[in-house]
Amino acid sequence: MLRFPFRNSLQAKNKFSNEIISSKTPLWKIIFLLSPPPTGSAPLVHKVGEFYKLVYLLGPKIPKRDRFGLYHTIETGCLELITLLMRAALTNKTNKSSILETARIQIEILKLLIRTAHEISIFTDKQYLRFEGELQTISKMLNGWIKYISIRTNNQ
Repeated sequence: MLRFPFRNSLQAKNKFSNEIISSKTPLWKIIFLLSPPPTGSAPLVHKVGEFYKLVYLLGPKIPKRDRFGLYHTIETGCLELITLLMRAALTNKTNKSSILETARIQIEILKLLIRTAHEISIFTDKQYLRFEGELQTISKMLNGWIKYISIRTNNQ
């Protein structure tokens, strides 16, 4: 007969901090929400990916006429922004600034399209405020990245 240890690694008391053990939030939610962005990409790429998920999940709730018009343009713009940021993250230093400036323009276009979609009642006030808040955060992160690149190129 096989003998197993009394506790395995999943049952060990000291595996997680006391806050996590005593919280009422399920452990899988904590691990999922605290997971770092995938390796090899900038945190901004991860943030824009999360924003795209919000936009994508709203798609089935949008009327067909709007879904294949302005909403499709917004969704495509998000994908273009992800492409630009991945290209900037993986390119050499000399080409980064021009790609990041193009991404900045793309964010401003997305802001305008989302504002227009709200004005013609495609989005509710709550959805609009959430999208705009996310885009403002993304814009701040991108501007910080552009400043960092400009400082590094000026110092070298």
